[in-house]
Amino acid sequence: INVINVNNPPVILTTKLWDATERFQYADTLVVEDPDVGDDVFTFEILESPAWLSIDEFGILSGTPGSEDVGNDIPVAITATDAGGLADTLLTYINVMPNMVLKSIEVSPADTLVEKGETIQYRATAYNILDEAVEAATIHWSVIGEIGEIDDAGIFTALEGGEGFVVASVMSGDEVISNAVKVIPTSLSQ
Repeated sequence: INVINVNNPPVILTTKLWDATERFQYADTLVVEDPDVGDDVFTFEILESPAWLSIDEFGILSGTPGSEDVGNDIPVAITATDAGGLADTLLTYINVMPNMVLKSIEVSPADTLVEKGETIQYRATAYNILDEAVEAATIHWSVIGEIGEIDDAGIFTALEGGEGFVVASVMSGDEVISNAVKVIPTSLSQ
């Protein structure tokens, strides 16, 4: 009986890549299996990918996407070739998410005296962990105290005299980040 050793192609078990975040180091590892005993050394080649993405000899994908790379369903094609020259190809996509890890929010104008019935436009700017303004952040407005009301655009209307706060809040993951400014509505008769 003659036993002929037949080379079987490797199989890339990874089907989907982790999402990347702009300006953060990305890493993911391709999982490859070869049915041939002892054949666990592969050569990896990227056939198609964004320019920032690379792969090393161990199948580790890495790189740092920039803000110009933000987008969904960016095509990626990678081959894993075994020592016998047989290969498998992964055809998938990668998403690059905007850096929305927020650390703070600023509200302007600062503490304010307003007349009853007066309106004032408040603005809020959320900042990410790199201290960059994040324009896409959704700001939620609220008022603490019975002093007035604020709409979704940040326009506050003073209704009663007293002291209260205008609060701007934003979600960062499962955390709420807020900042408040003091508002003191006054009356012309006071």
